[in-house]
Amino acid sequence: MHLDTFHMNIEERNFYDPIIRAGNRLKHVHITESDRGMTGEGNVHWDDFFKALAKIDYQGPLVLENFSSQIAALVGPTSLWRPSKYNSEDLAKGSLSFMRKMVDKWHL
Repeated sequence: MHLDTFHMNIEERNFYDPIIRAGNRLKHVHITESDRGMTGEGNVHWDDFFKALAKIDYQGPLVLENFSSQIAALVGPTSLWRPSKYNSEDLAKGSLSFMRKMVDKWHL
């Protein structure tokens, strides 16, 4: 099973319960913010998300999936309708730093 925080933000009532329901069937996770921007700056409830991953002892990959609007070829296919305030390198580095802090916080 694969979960994606961008789609969870749209389709799920919260970020905790779907992970708990998936349990050991969860094998792959895509991490991005609700607006595909810098993780930690949108609507995703990251503590609930990482708390649930810790609860099921998730050991699979955490794949960063964010997109900078500065890469013109990605704007249409990824529905990036607002300009990003970050270039792609800063977006990747900042999001990875945030992910590492959450992994450390929740002992994953």
